[in-house]
Amino acid sequence: MKVFSRKKKKEEWQWSDSSNYKRYEQLNKQPELLQKPEEPKTMETEREEPVMPHDRREEIPHSRQEKMQYVRDCCDEILESSARLTEAKKEYKAVNAYMEDVRRVKLSEEEDGGQLAYYSRRIQNLRKDQESYRNYGTKIPENMYQYISANEKDMSVILKELHDDENYMQALKTDLHNIEGEKSALIYEQKDCQKKIAGMRTIAYVIMGAMAVVLGGMFYFHLNTDYDFTIGILLSILGTALAVALIMVYYQKNVREIRLNEKKMKKAVGLLNKYRLLYANVKSRVDYTYKKLGVRNSYELNNYWRLYLTAKKERQAYHGMSRELDEAQEQYDLLIDSMGLSDSSVWKMQMEAVTDASVMKEMEDSLNRRKKGLRKTMDFNKKQIEKYKEKVKDLTRKEPDLAEEILKIVEERENSL
Repeated sequence: MKVFSRKKKKEEWQWSDSSNYKRYEQLNKQPELLQKPEEPKTMETEREEPVMPHDRREEIPHSRQEKMQYVRDCCDEILESSARLTEAKKEYKAVNAYMEDVRRVKLSEEEDGGQLAYYSRRIQNLRKDQESYRNYGTKIPENMYQYISANEKDMSVILKELHDDENYMQALKTDLHNIEGEKSALIYEQKDCQKKIAGMRTIAYVIMGAMAVVLGGMFYFHLNTDYDFTIGILLSILGTALAVALIMVYYQKNVREIRLNEKKMKKAVGLLNKYRLLYANVKSRVDYTYKKLGVRNSYELNNYWRLYLTAKKERQAYHGMSRELDEAQEQYDLLIDSMGLSDSSVWKMQMEAVTDASVMKEMEDSLNRRKKGLRKTMDFNKKQIEKYKEKVKDLTRKEPDLAEEILKIVEERENSL
C-alpha cells in the first residue's frame, strides 16, 4: 500500500519540478510532437467503458490489514459493477421494448389499412393550419373584436349614426365658416357706408360754404352796381337746393344700408351662437365615441367591422379545426393504445415517424446504436464482476486461514445493499 502512495507522490513531485514544467510548456508550443494517430470515430450513443487504470487491487498486499482492505475494495467494485449491470439491463430491456413497438407500428399499417397513418397525417395538417392561422390570420385588436361581437346586431346603426354625426359636424363647421365670412363682409360694408356718410357731410358743408360766398358776392354787386344779378342769384339758390337734395337722398340711402347691416349683423351673431352650440354638442358626442371605441373616424371603425367579419369566419374555421383535431387525436390515441405498446406516449408525441419513413429509419438506427452500446456496457461490467470475484477466490485459496474473515466481509457487503 505504501508503495502505491509513494508512486503517486512522486508523480506529483515530477510535475511540480520547474524543469519538467518548462519541458511541458515546450511540448505545448510544438503540438506536432504530441500528435497521436487518429482513432476510429464511434457513434454518440455507442458508449465504451474506459480502460481501467492500474490500481492497488491489481497486486495482492502483504499485511493482514491490507489484505482485508483489498477484499473490501474488490467487493465494492463488484457491487458497483453489479449496479451498473442492472441499470444497463433495465435500459437494454426498455430499448428492446421500443424496438418491438417500432415493429408493431410498422405492421399496423398493413393490418389497419393505414388508419394510423391517416390520422397521424390529419393531425399534422390540422396543426399546420392552426399555426398558419395564428401567424397569418386577420389581425384585429381583441378589445375591438369583443366590442363588435357584443354589438354585432347594432353595428350598422352605430356606423350610420357616427357617419351622420361626422357629416353634420362638417356641415356645421362649413356653415360657421360661411357665417363668419358674411359677418366680416357686413362689418366691411357698414364701415364703408359710414365713410360715405362722412364724405357726403363734408361735400354738403363745402357746397353750402361756396354757395354762401357766391350769393353774398352777387347780392353785393347787385345792390352797389347797375348790373342785375337776380337771375344768377335764383339759379345759384336753385343749384344749391338741388345739390343739397341729392346729397340728402344719398345720405338717407347709406343710413338705411347701415340699419339693414345692423339687422343682418344681429342675425349673423345669433346664427353663430346657435351653430357654435350645436357644433360643440355634436363634436363632444363624436369625440366620446372615438375615445370609447379607440378609433379616429368612422372610416376606421368601418374597416374594423370588415376585419371583424373576416376574423369571425377564420375563428369559426379555427374552432372547427380544433374539434376535428380533437377527434383525430382521440382516434389516433385509441389506435395506439389498442396496440399494447410498452410506451404509447412516445408515439403520441412522435407521430411524424408514422408517416415519414426517414424519421422511422432514423429512430430505428438510434435504437440500434443504443442497444449496441448497452451490450458493450453489460459485457464490460460482467467481466469486471468475474474479474474481482476471481481475485477474492484466489486470495481465499492462497490464504485459507483468512477464509472465514473474508466470507464475513463479503456477507457485510451483501447485507449493506
